[in-house]
Amino acid sequence: MRLSYFSIIVILLVAVVLVSGCMLEYPLTETETTFPQEVNEISLLWKYDFLEKVKNVAISSKGDKILVSTENEKLYLFDKDKKILWNKTINNFFSEYHDIDISGDGNFVFVSAIGSFAKPLEIIVYDINGTIVHQYNKELNDMWGSPIYSSNDGEHLLVGGEYWIYLFDKNGTKQWEYRTGDDIVDVSISPDSNYYAAASRDGYLYFFDKKGTLLWDKKIKIESNTKLFLLSNHKIAIQVWSEGIYLLNETDGETKDIINIDDFSHVAVSSDGEYILSSKYLFDIGPLLMLRNKEGVLLGKYSDFRNKINEIDISEDGCYFAVVSDDGNLYLFQRISDHKVKGDG
Repeated sequence: MRLSYFSIIVILLVAVVLVSGCMLEYPLTETETTFPQEVNEISLLWKYDFLEKVKNVAISSKGDKILVSTENEKLYLFDKDKKILWNKTINNFFSEYHDIDISGDGNFVFVSAIGSFAKPLEIIVYDINGTIVHQYNKELNDMWGSPIYSSNDGEHLLVGGEYWIYLFDKNGTKQWEYRTGDDIVDVSISPDSNYYAAASRDGYLYFFDKKGTLLWDKKIKIESNTKLFLLSNHKIAIQVWSEGIYLLNETDGETKDIINIDDFSHVAVSSDGEYILSSKYLFDIGPLLMLRNKEGVLLGKYSDFRNKINEIDISEDGCYFAVVSDDGNLYLFQRISDHKVKGDG
């Protein structure tokens, strides 16, 4: 029996979905990448122009909610179909967003706001409808910076400052604190909420249980832009600027593997550890976004940005990833297949 052209197309699309595990929502177009001759797993679903610089982005575990903060201290929550669910502005003139996060289930949004003139740290917690469910100020020790990380269920928030790590519940009650040797550059919570980690500027990685007991600390190469990820496979992924991604054992902090990634500015690792998203700037191309598998094999590239990338984030299974840029846009991408891109560029 001869198949029609339509039947053949349907069969091919189904095959792509089965291979990738990601539902293909929009087809690739030739304008979506400057590498049309290569098989490319990165598909741009949509972008949204804020007409101002966009600073931070966070994406929920399933990729169905995307949180963004802009240069003018506005906060937006999108669904994956580009609908703005709500937007907010901090009304205090002297406050500014420092960091944002969204719980893995997408039900809670967290904002850390650091005020000028030694004002206290302000934590704002929104629900899915944009209603403030908790807002609390904390006169904490040396709170300049304050990276934050929410547990998957939104019940806990890990906060880093200068020389201190704090764990709060979503009501603002402090669960525990720990003094470190230097500023905290990043924090992370394991997907099951049983373990907590922080990286400090003086090169130490700290690993805690849920009660705040320090299980171990380890000297490692850490810089001001280091990113830290606790993975569901009981590994710790940590960004080392000049060398790539270190994978450490959760039990003792010993290095299990090193994924060599050449000269990157931003990195995000899917919670299952299967996918690595990174960006860098090339003088002949400009900003470049790259997707790799856990072995470091390049799967896709995208370079159609008008200005530098400010932050990236990836969903739990690596199916969706969000990017914000100085060109004023939020970009939502999707992984579409499991083919290798020729060359590492």
